Amino acid sequence: MRLAARMPFRFEVVIVKAMLKAYQRAQHMVLANRFHAVFHIS
Repeated sequence: MRLAARMPFRFEVVIVKAMLKAYQRAQHMVLANRFHAVFHIS
């Protein structure tokens, strides 16, 4: 029973970690795009 109770919790943690990684990657891409835009303008 305890193992079954822990499974959803671990699954949620994995999802949260994946979402954080995706968010960080998206943020990095946005920053890179802004940097390139500024570089091209200047």
